[in-house]
Amino acid sequence: KIFIWSDGCSSQYKGKKTFFYLDKLPVEAEVERHYFGSEHGKSESDGITGLISKKVGDAIRSRNHTINNGKDMHTFLSNNTKKKDYVFKLITESDFEPIKHAFDGVNVKTLSGNCTRSLHQIKPDKKKGFYLTRPFSCFCDNCISGNFDHCTNKDLPTNVINVDKDVEEEEEDNENNHIVEEDEYIPEEIRVEQEDINFHDLTVGGFLISTVTGDNDHSENFVAVINEIKNEEEIFVEFLKQNYNVPNVFGKHPQEENWNSEISLDDIIMLIPKPTTMRRNRYIFESEIH
Repeated sequence: KIFIWSDGCSSQYKGKKTFFYLDKLPVEAEVERHYFGSEHGKSESDGITGLISKKVGDAIRSRNHTINNGKDMHTFLSNNTKKKDYVFKLITESDFEPIKHAFDGVNVKTLSGNCTRSLHQIKPDKKKGFYLTRPFSCFCDNCISGNFDHCTNKDLPTNVINVDKDVEEEEEDNENNHIVEEDEYIPEEIRVEQEDINFHDLTVGGFLISTVTGDNDHSENFVAVINEIKNEEEIFVEFLKQNYNVPNVFGKHPQEENWNSEISLDDIIMLIPKPTTMRRNRYIFESEIH
C-alpha cells in the first residue's frame, strides 16, 4: 500500500488532475493521498532529499564521478547507496508516454463546489469513479488497512465524491469555434463563509477576508493581504478596496489612512487563493468574491 504525503492546507486548491489520475491509473498497490499544512520542511522526505542531494554533490566535487543527467544520477546512487535503505527508480519518457496518450482528448475540470480545498485524506473506492474522503487524516490500524468504517476515531466523517461526473470529453464550441484547453480554468465564486482557520495556515503574502468593526460597532468584511505574522493576536495586513464595482478586482491605496492594520486570528473569516494578476496596485482574482 502506498501513502502519498504532500502540502495542501485548507486554503489551497488541490490539483484537479491529481484526483483524476489517482482514480484512473492502473496500479499494483492501493494508494492513498494525504494533504498536510504548507511548510518548508517535508519531514522524512525533506531529510532524505537533503541527504541524497549532498551525496551527489560530494561525488561531483570529488571529480571521481561524472553525473550529467538523470540516468547518470540513477546509476551512481544505485551503486553507491545501501539498497536495504533506499530503492531508486529511473523514470523515462517511455514510462509516461503510454499514460499520456491514453488520456488524450480528456478534459479534466475542477470538481464542483470547491470541495477539494478542505480534504486531507483521499482514498479511491473499489468502485471506479468514486473517492472516499475525509477532512482530517487518520493512521489507526483500521485506516491503514483501508477499513474506514471501523476507524478508531469514529467521529471522523467519511464522505464520497463522484469524479466521473466532472470529466468531460474535449469538444469544440460551435458558437465561437473555441477549443476547450485541458488546463482552462472554470470560473467559480468565492463565497464568504466562516471557516476554521489554523494559525499555521497563515503565510506572509497570503490573502484573506477579515471582519472589521467600525466606530459605530458595525462590522464589515474586507479582503486583505498579509504583511507580517507575529502571533495569533498580532497579524499585520493591508486591506484592499473593491475597484470599479467588479467583484473580483481589488486595489490598494497607500494614501488612505489606517489602510495597514493589525488583526487577530479570530478576525479572519476565511483564507482565499492568491490573485492571478497583481500589477499597479491592482489585484485581479479568477473567482468572484461575494
